[in-house]
Amino acid sequence: MLRADQADERPPTEWVKRGRQLLAAGRIVEGREALNAALQNWERTGRAPTEAAGLRSELAALNRGVFLGTAVIPGDAAAPLIELRPGDTFLRLGHAYAVPATLLEAVNPSLNPRDLRPGTGVKVVRGPFHALFRKGARRMDVYARDIYVESMPAEVAEGDFLAQGTYRVKRGAKIKVQRREWIG
Repeated sequence: MLRADQADERPPTEWVKRGRQLLAAGRIVEGREALNAALQNWERTGRAPTEAAGLRSELAALNRGVFLGTAVIPGDAAAPLIELRPGDTFLRLGHAYAVPATLLEAVNPSLNPRDLRPGTGVKVVRGPFHALFRKGARRMDVYARDIYVESMPAEVAEGDFLAQGTYRVKRGAKIKVQRREWIG
């Protein structure tokens, strides 16, 4: 995965151009990496918010089906097809790839979770997933490792305080900001 901090000194617009060329040539994984590097650069610097918003939409259209749906990109190490081995379950695969077993079930709707057969191809999504809450932009950006997946509206009511930092929400836990609660 090419990260913005590993990229050469080319401006993000050149990474976008290169990414789109790679996508047009059918080199989807490489194109996604270039577009993702441009987005990370724009997000890190706070420059070009309009271009970054358009790029988020473009990447979400590409990545939503891969990370949250049934789409498979040949050669994509972030969401590959693997062959099931004896004893594999969605729960075991979820632990191995740092994603919930329910996500693996969702991205493999044709497989019966109670009857996984060795030799069958199963799509796995490599996690972990994380989200960045951008209070000023009123959105939450979801990532699979360093790969942008999608954004969704999010806000904290005016006057509510949410300290800057990293939050880890366990399944079933709650985050409470004054009178509002969100379930993890």
